[in-house]
Amino acid sequence: MRIAHWPIASVVMIGTLASCSTGGDEQSALPCVPAAVSIPIGQSNPPERPATFRTDGAPIYLSANGFLHDQAFDPKVGLTAIYFGAATELPTYDAQRNIVTNLRKEVTVREGSHLRVDLPRGDYWLWSSKGVFITLESCSKNGITDVTPAPQPH
Repeated sequence: MRIAHWPIASVVMIGTLASCSTGGDEQSALPCVPAAVSIPIGQSNPPERPATFRTDGAPIYLSANGFLHDQAFDPKVGLTAIYFGAATELPTYDAQRNIVTNLRKEVTVREGSHLRVDLPRGDYWLWSSKGVFITLESCSKNGITDVTPAPQPH
């Protein structure tokens, strides 16, 4: 079981590391326009129930929008961590220690770009570290199926 830690100092460092990603995933443009599948999953962030989906193993492209930019300390370009885990092992979130459990993969998405993510065939949950809107896209018609969006705030 992997656990994600996001102390405040790490969030500051993400701005410096924005061009980096993990696991061979990369920020890019969507290679197929239009995408075969484009599914907005809304705001999927702790402690709410995560969004879930199935993939056939084809590359998935993530994008995020809805970042705040109207305050003095809001960044010019938003970043959000995206957490993935097996749908059979739902996550928990410890707000006091800023820990997500049952984590299989963690990536960082930069506002205004698509992040390619490669996941093995299977069912997954997804959470974002920010309350922004996430869209999943694939160039394969079966790349993303059986999506259950996260509950949305009222």
